[in-house]
Amino acid sequence: MSKLPSDLSTVTTVAVDLAKHVFQVHGCDVSGKVIVAKALRRKDVLPFFITVTPITVLLLLR
Repeated sequence: MSKLPSDLSTVTTVAVDLAKHVFQVHGCDVSGKVIVAKALRRKDVLPFFITVTPITVLLLLR
């Protein structure tokens, strides 16, 4: 798995696409610029959200 950007403090919104084995995560700043786009395994989801400041999370369910 590739490393996350060191500064996630500018992320204001995260979209999460829930899949069977991975979670596709896209984090944007206030202007809509993508700061992080990453596939996370289940075990990596909570540690990811611990590293970002309080944000809006959008869940995409199919």
